[in-house]
Amino acid sequence: MYPSSTARVANLRVKVGERRNIEGKDAWHLQAFAHTENPYRMVFELDDEFDSYSEYLNLVSLKYEMHLNERGQKVDTVERLTSSSREPAAGK
Repeated sequence: MYPSSTARVANLRVKVGERRNIEGKDAWHLQAFAHTENPYRMVFELDDEFDSYSEYLNLVSLKYEMHLNERGQKVDTVERLTSSSREPAAGK
């Protein structure tokens, strides 16, 4: 329980999504969502989503997505990850 003098500025929700096939590998889809609470949205509007895909058995990262929506500006980034510098990253 929050004391009455404490205000919550933003909330963060993290969830384990479904299992998916990423680049031919069985992977967990992990997600995080960040949102500003009212009345703070008038000062700084924040609606971000982060997606991570990790191999099912060993949690090695395969892909990372960042979808930012802050103060009306949107930025989307997708990074495909490799386990070694000799292995080329897969195309989008």
